Amino acid sequence: MSDRSLTNPKSLVSLWPMVAFLHLIGLCAGAQETTNAFPGIGSEIERIRFHTGQVVDNQPQISPILPAIPGSPSHWSLLQWAQPQVILPTSLKTDDPTTRDARFGVAKYAFDASDRHSHMWIYQEPVSHHPVYELYERGGALTPAGGANVFLASDAPPGGISLANELLYEMDAKLSKASVDASLTAQRSGAVLAQVFAGFVIHFPEQDGKTISTLFLQLPIARSIASLNEYRSCTLDNGRRSVIFGALPANNSYLPFKIDKGPLRHLRFNLNSYICDLISRPVICTDSTGQKTNWSLPAALVSFQDWKLLNMYVGLETEVQDLRAQSPKTEPQGKVEVALQLANLKVTPDYRADFNRASCALTKPAAPLNR
Repeated sequence: MSDRSLTNPKSLVSLWPMVAFLHLIGLCAGAQETTNAFPGIGSEIERIRFHTGQVVDNQPQISPILPAIPGSPSHWSLLQWAQPQVILPTSLKTDDPTTRDARFGVAKYAFDASDRHSHMWIYQEPVSHHPVYELYERGGALTPAGGANVFLASDAPPGGISLANELLYEMDAKLSKASVDASLTAQRSGAVLAQVFAGFVIHFPEQDGKTISTLFLQLPIARSIASLNEYRSCTLDNGRRSVIFGALPANNSYLPFKIDKGPLRHLRFNLNSYICDLISRPVICTDSTGQKTNWSLPAALVSFQDWKLLNMYVGLETEVQDLRAQSPKTEPQGKVEVALQLANLKVTPDYRADFNRASCALTKPAAPLNR
């Protein structure tokens, strides 16, 4: 069964400079916004920026065009990797009857790729009137850089959010589309796959206190075929580590891969608990010469004060063919599609609850039930 990372190292390396680029265009969250470290997917519709799918001067290219809808410029951008056609901010349609949802009605604003293989539609919840964002994707190809991705990404306030306190990630979500048509062999190999996930980019200091390494923490939300194992990967370059930790799904924060016609479900994740899982045993790191070593936290490390959450992303990956060199078949091996509806997203530090290494030795609190 395929247990590779949700987004592989090459894609993640592309993500980091993109989100850092948001600082350059003046969209970083103000330091005074301490309630939600990632505001913008809440009570009001905002004007999300659109990635063109291209990289220029080693930076992902963000369209200078904001969508022609009411609202403030958003902290969030719509990222699109490995797409045959990208969603453009100029593709806006309003009150399009083809976007009708049984619960939310017609999308207030709809943005589609020209071949309609992907979209971002914005609904309004009928009671609260909060925006509900729908991300949709079908098809795609698996390459050494990963599958096809559509997701929303944002950065934390300048300087990041310290992991010295408990961090709670919450959002309301459900799947409005979910289908897969492929052999079990194609699904197990990863050639045909749809997955929904959230990711967090965390910087942490090495033992010398000066070298900064990066952790990509990935949390599964839904998957077209179950994954029974967590994913751990580490590369070492000039003393800096890039660690990827794909966590196991948690029962109370995981969506079944099927269409849900009910209300959005409330999902909650304690981010610190996944740090505890990561450090519970060593990670094998591979350097540029291919040498492998075990990496674990130094025994003297007690505080996570200098571990900083800098960015997050949430969205989709799909593929129906495997173009990697080791694949015996490169033609499409099935069909897959998935749509995620999400609203009321927030990441909140609890300054009343300290988090340190000793916290991992304590009994973990039960995961909150979804509402």
